[in-house]
Amino acid sequence: MSKALFLTCESQTEFFVDDQLFMNAMEKLGWQCTLHPWNGPALRWSDFDVAILRTTWDYYKNPSRFLEVLGDIEQSDCRLWNPLSVVRWNSDKSYLRDLVTWGLKIAPTIWSKALAFNGEQSPFEIFDCEEIIVKPTVSVGAFDTLLLTKEQWNPEQLKETYKDRDILVQKCLSAVRELGEYSLVFFAEEFSHAILKTPKAGDFRVQSFYGGKERAVEVPAEAIRQGQLALQAVSEAPLYARVDMVLQDGQWLLMELELIEPQLFLPMIDFEKVCAETIVPFLNRY
Repeated sequence: MSKALFLTCESQTEFFVDDQLFMNAMEKLGWQCTLHPWNGPALRWSDFDVAILRTTWDYYKNPSRFLEVLGDIEQSDCRLWNPLSVVRWNSDKSYLRDLVTWGLKIAPTIWSKALAFNGEQSPFEIFDCEEIIVKPTVSVGAFDTLLLTKEQWNPEQLKETYKDRDILVQKCLSAVRELGEYSLVFFAEEFSHAILKTPKAGDFRVQSFYGGKERAVEVPAEAIRQGQLALQAVSEAPLYARVDMVLQDGQWLLMELELIEPQLFLPMIDFEKVCAETIVPFLNRY
């Protein structure tokens, strides 16, 4: 019997977790599944055939330790999904720069070290906008992500918030509030389903734990093509991926390519079928 280790976080009380749904589907196909916190007591990794990253939503608090644990897994006989090279690349939002070279478009962005801007221009002048988004390049779930107006712009105060962390500053896109953000889910590089996430009134964050709403939607072929183009930039084929995009002024803009611990909205699909037809055959090839 093949054995799969599902890596999670120590406390799941603040989140919606569908790990059990994933494990149930694999167990029906003959796998033995174990759920374990990534930063829990070390296991003998070689006792498992595969380790699947799922709800490791606290890794951003200690990213170096997280990568160290994953390195230990990869050095064993256990196959890590997604692979360490993919996780390492995806753990810092500077990967968005690589995706731009592949022809994808992102929101207008400034990359900065602790808000150390060159020259006298503010981001509002550079982007010619009224609102901006500021976030650290290593973060999950909109943690330390701020929406700022011109009146709230205070670089010295923000330096204290972000300290020595690398950050990115983006133009706030009106489409996020007006239309929402689309999440396209892929398994073994095959498109599976799409979700539209919309923020609650007065907010810009689309995550459900901030009051955002989620619903399954159909997306046009061009959105799927853009998602597939993003996956072509990944060094190794991922078991799972989520591509977050917005439709701004008729153009698809990439917001995130989530390859570590994305919510995959499994209850919204026939996941047992996906697992049998796509996921397990993919795992068996490796």
